Amino acid sequence: MINNKTASFNKGYVHTHRKRAARWRSALLSVSLLLTTSLHSTADTFCEIIEPSAEQALALAEVVLIMDDMGNHRGKGERALSLPGAVTFAIMPFTPHARTLAESAHARGKEVMLHAPMSTVREIPADTGTLTPQMSRQEFRTMLLRAIDEVPHARGVNNHMGSDLTQRRQQMAWLMQELRWKDLYFVDSRTSDRTVAYQVAQEFNVPSLARHVFLDHDIDRDLIAERFEELVNRAKKRGRAVGIGHPHRATIEFLEQALPNLEDQGVRLISVSDALAAPPPARNRQANAGTGMVETFRVECDSGPNLDTAVSHVSLGLGDSVLPEVEDAGSQDSIGATEGNTFNQVVEVTNPPGGDDGDLHRVSDRASHP
Repeated sequence: MINNKTASFNKGYVHTHRKRAARWRSALLSVSLLLTTSLHSTADTFCEIIEPSAEQALALAEVVLIMDDMGNHRGKGERALSLPGAVTFAIMPFTPHARTLAESAHARGKEVMLHAPMSTVREIPADTGTLTPQMSRQEFRTMLLRAIDEVPHARGVNNHMGSDLTQRRQQMAWLMQELRWKDLYFVDSRTSDRTVAYQVAQEFNVPSLARHVFLDHDIDRDLIAERFEELVNRAKKRGRAVGIGHPHRATIEFLEQALPNLEDQGVRLISVSDALAAPPPARNRQANAGTGMVETFRVECDSGPNLDTAVSHVSLGLGDSVLPEVEDAGSQDSIGATEGNTFNQVVEVTNPPGGDDGDLHRVSDRASHP
């Protein structure tokens, strides 16, 4: 008989409709017990299901919105800077209005970042200052530092183009080393599905985010509206979402109307720095804004280092309609340990089975494993 221990859910959250709260507690109990039987450890299991405070339950979802390609056009740039809220502006170096727009953004209280040109897989002319794989380590560093100096008040960097360079681990390591030394963050624009930039940033402990939605890949107002809705819905579902747009006339006109109404949808706009300063809100977003139909439970268990392995091998035994989803509750979408071997994880079970376990709040069990 081997005693086992459930995985540690450090600030993990599960959300549901209020009318299903009892069934969710039952499902959580089943998940806890099954995880208990799946991990190999030698101590008792102790889990606690904690309902949120009123303040936590009312937390708004968060959208990070980055306006790329700033610097080539003064008029479009100034109009973009007039957008309401905490839009972050990514300014291209060595462009005619880079310094002017960076200073103007800073004076308005807007966050500024460097939009660093990087090599692409396509045969298109390179922008001035493009980082390429043909550069030596010293050439790469010199060009990057020159680009940073071209954009006053830059708090971080994201890639312009870069479908080639962001696939290259060596060059991304050079980049992240410099950013860490200069205390700058990185946002992976994800111009390639093979990018390793975000992963390498994490390995170098560079504060980092990754783009989820491009607003204006197609410069059409109706399509921009659809993509913005996708961004908002993702934020409501996951707590936070990162979108990138460009200073096209159609994009700016749409955002001028959409951003003032964002909080009416249960979402607030935050800068990249604010997003990196704190974890996203708990995933307690209601399916429809204003319904008040969502309840959140925090699940805390005593310890256990291998949640990834445990959940991948666990059979919930709750029927085909109950699906486990495990993902990082922070800015990334993958499972991984944080400093000190702690986790920030979410377990979501959809369509839980019927049944009511009464006022269950604590789970303590000793399980056996053959």
